[in-house]
Amino acid sequence: MYRLRALSAAQGVARHGFFFDFTSSILANGLVRCYLSGMELLEKLETQVAALLARLDRLRAENERVSAESAALGEEKAALEDENHRLREALENEEQLRAQALKRIDAVLRNIQEHDSVE
Repeated sequence: MYRLRALSAAQGVARHGFFFDFTSSILANGLVRCYLSGMELLEKLETQVAALLARLDRLRAENERVSAESAALGEEKAALEDENHRLREALENEEQLRAQALKRIDAVLRNIQEHDSVE
C-alpha cells in the first residue's frame, strides 16, 4: 500500500511538478475553478480596459473638435466686438454732428426771427 502511494506521488511529481497529486483533490478542483474564474475576470477586465481606452480616444477627438470650434468662435467674437466698437464710435460721431447741426439750425432761426422783429 505504501509503495502504491509512493508510486502515485512520484507520478504526480512527474506530471505536475508537485509532490501531492492534485487531480482528485477537492482543493485542486476549487483551485481550478478559482483559476478559471480568475481568468474570466481578467478577460472581463481586458474587455473593459479596451472599451475605456476606445472611449478615451473618442473623448480626446471630441475635445479637439470642441477646442477648435471654441477657438473659431473666440475669433468670431473678437471680430464682432471690434465691429461693435467701430459702430458705436460712428453712432456717437453721428449724434455729435446731429447736435451741432441742430444748434446751427437754431442759430439761423434766431437770426431770422431777430431780423423779422427788427422790420
